[in-house]
Amino acid sequence: SDAATHERQWSAILRSASALRSYHWVYRDAVKPWRVAELLILNGQVPRSLAFSYERLVATLGEISGEYGVRHPAGAAARATADLLIQRSISDIIQEGLHEFLLDFRDRNAMLAQQIARDFHFQS
Repeated sequence: SDAATHERQWSAILRSASALRSYHWVYRDAVKPWRVAELLILNGQVPRSLAFSYERLVATLGEISGEYGVRHPAGAAARATADLLIQRSISDIIQEGLHEFLLDFRDRNAMLAQQIARDFHFQS
């Protein structure tokens, strides 16, 4: 059936992110697409999520700034993206369009990578 196929596909996404066990621990339910997206994007307790990763990135950039006594633009950019993840619900994201959200996130991530390279002189 279509539902079984969709569940297999979303389960495969979770497996590829090593997050299937986390999903079942958090939701204790069958795999549902919006919950997979919520887990992998917004759940700050799950190390595989974007929210968790960005909080660690913000903390690390903050530690570097503290060590060198210099605030870099990358820190503010990372905080802005982390805040975006904190302020949105999965229903907001799905309503706006999951694909569009992910494309925007990808672009923000690429711009942050470029800013980090500039701030820390990683260009060759």
